[in-house]
Amino acid sequence: MTVYDTFINTPYPYTGALDELEYNRNQLIEKYSDSIEHQIKLKFTYISDPQLIWRDILYPLYRSRYFKVVDLAPLYDGWIYIYRLYYIGGGFKDLIIDYLYPDLIPNGFRRRFTFIGPYTLSRLLIGLDEDTLRRIIIEILDEARELSYNAIDFIEPLICYSKSEPLILRRLYTAFNYRDGIEVIIHPYHTDIYDFIGRIYDYIDGFSIDPSYTDLKSLTPIPIDKITLGVVNMMDRRLEDANTLSSIVKELSRRIKTRYILLTNSGMLRMLPYEDALKKIRILSLVSKMLEVG
Repeated sequence: MTVYDTFINTPYPYTGALDELEYNRNQLIEKYSDSIEHQIKLKFTYISDPQLIWRDILYPLYRSRYFKVVDLAPLYDGWIYIYRLYYIGGGFKDLIIDYLYPDLIPNGFRRRFTFIGPYTLSRLLIGLDEDTLRRIIIEILDEARELSYNAIDFIEPLICYSKSEPLILRRLYTAFNYRDGIEVIIHPYHTDIYDFIGRIYDYIDGFSIDPSYTDLKSLTPIPIDKITLGVVNMMDRRLEDANTLSSIVKELSRRIKTRYILLTNSGMLRMLPYEDALKKIRILSLVSKMLEVG
C-alpha cells in the first residue's frame, strides 16, 4: 500500500515589504507563525520553514562575507532571474543559520526547508572548484542538523545542462554522503528527472517528478524509497482539477511501484501572485485528502 504525504517547497508567498519584515522582529515572528499555522491547518505532513525573508533561494549566500554579486542569470527558461555570485574567499560557517526559524515550528512536526542543489549552485557561483562547492553543501547539511531540521529540498532547475557533464554531476552529489539523518530530496523543476536519476540516486533519499514534463507512460520502477510529485504547476495561474490530479497520482503510483509518495508544488511558490499561490496550496491539500479516502 502506498503512503501519501504532503508538503510545500518554500519560500512561502508574501505580499508585504521584505526589508520591513526582516528588521522588525515582532512582525517577522507574527508572519512566520501565520505561514506555519496555515500549513498545520491544511494537515501537511512536513512543516516547511516559510523562508519569508529570502528574496531568492541564494539570499543567505549573497548576504554573507564570502561572496559578492556579479550579475543576473535566468532560471526556469527566463521566468525568474537570480544573482550569480563570485567567491571572494574564506571558510564557510553559519551560511543559513541566521535565516531559518525552526523554533517557530511546533514540536511534533517534521521540519524542512528549501535550498539550491549542487549542480545549479555550480553554475551560479563563480571562482569555486568542485571541492569547495561540496564543502558548501556539507555545511548546509551540518547547519540543518544543528537546527533540528529533518529534510532539505534541493532545487535543481539547471540540472538539464548536466547531460554533457555526467561526471561533474556525480562528483558534486557525493556531498550528500554526509547527510547523516537529513532527508535529501531533489527537485529538477520542469525537467524529466529520468534523464539524470541513474547518475545520482545512490546519493539521495528521493526525487521529484514533474508530471507536466515527464512521459508518464514510460515510467518504470526505480530502487528508491521516496518519490515526490510536483502536482501543482507554479508556472501556470490556471487551477488544476483535484480529481484529475488524484487520478494522475494513482496511475503514477501504480507504474513506479514505490511505497511512499510525497505531494508538493512544481516550481517556486513566488512564481505566482500571492492569492494564486495560496489557491494552489489549497488544491494540494485537497488532492491529499482525496487520496487518503481512496
